[in-house]
Amino acid sequence: MQISVAPAISPPQSPILGARVGSGTVGSHFDRAISIRLEGSGAPSQRTLIAQTSAAANALASPAGPALERMIRRAAAVADGSPDANTLRSYTFAPDDDALKATMALGDAAAWKFQPTSAGDAQRFVDEHTETVMRDMARTLAFNGGGDVVLMPDVSRELLATIGAYRLQAGDQAFAQVSSRRAEALRDDWDTLLHESNHSVTPQVKFRSTLVTAWEEAIATVLARRDRSAAAQAAGATIDAVAADPAGGRDDAQLGWSAWNRRHLPKPPEDEAASNAATYDTGPATLRKLLNLAGVDRRTTAGRQQAIDLLQSVPADDVPAGVTDAIIARQQLAATLRPELERRVRASVTRPEGIRWVTDWIARQRSEATESPAHV
Repeated sequence: MQISVAPAISPPQSPILGARVGSGTVGSHFDRAISIRLEGSGAPSQRTLIAQTSAAANALASPAGPALERMIRRAAAVADGSPDANTLRSYTFAPDDDALKATMALGDAAAWKFQPTSAGDAQRFVDEHTETVMRDMARTLAFNGGGDVVLMPDVSRELLATIGAYRLQAGDQAFAQVSSRRAEALRDDWDTLLHESNHSVTPQVKFRSTLVTAWEEAIATVLARRDRSAAAQAAGATIDAVAADPAGGRDDAQLGWSAWNRRHLPKPPEDEAASNAATYDTGPATLRKLLNLAGVDRRTTAGRQQAIDLLQSVPADDVPAGVTDAIIARQQLAATLRPELERRVRASVTRPEGIRWVTDWIARQRSEATESPAHV
């Protein structure tokens, strides 16, 4: 049963709301973002939606409101299988740099339990916690801060455009893409929305390392990529139509946002770009093939649930062990091979040869076992 949207605005109460950001304050700029909180218990997709900003309240009350609600509820549905274990709390669609800075400052203040002793103290906190925002924005499309999902301005615009809540305009990021690539980019935006939601489902690890992070990102990417088209369809998104004519969409939310693109952001170093490609492309591709090796058919309902059980029932650093066991069972391998196989499975998501490092080793073990005297 759907729970109706709560009409009241319940903004986060923070001692830094009056601190300056750009031409306004933390409070005034955050109020321009569409920020919606999930309130209550049970399945996240059925919780009450609370508008945390005027922009969110206006958007939910506009003709675009039902579509916006469907988008939020469909994204939150990835956590419905773990209603008491997920950390999902809110979604924020940022319109521009200053709104994003305000959102991040509020999140940091809450996380740090910051209590300023003066207005100057609050301003120093905001300045320190927003000075790197522009650099960080260039590195990401969205982030999940302890259950608070924040979408970058270009992703926010494109997602809202697919549901008729924003009309893309000259100067937006989408216009910098050739038409043949635009539809895929819009699907990637839905991928991003689900990806960040999935991070609230995967249990938290105690000790984070580069390898653990690679697994966390691969898990979220594999699950989101499989589900993005169905999610967009369920929300009523019109991706192909927007891609074909980005300026011809609807503007049902009447947001009044100016165009935004990434051209003014600092360009990430080449080595960082290569690292991101490995994390979000190579690693997930390897994980998909590991699941295939384990006999998980994600095209079926049962296979999709099997993938969720394998990838999200335990913290990311424990997932390789479960995947290894599934591979051993499917491939009928000797239990004595388990330690080395798990080591290879664990490291495979960060290696350029990925799945071959695992499958070639399995083939060698089978060949050696066949040639051994015990089998003559």
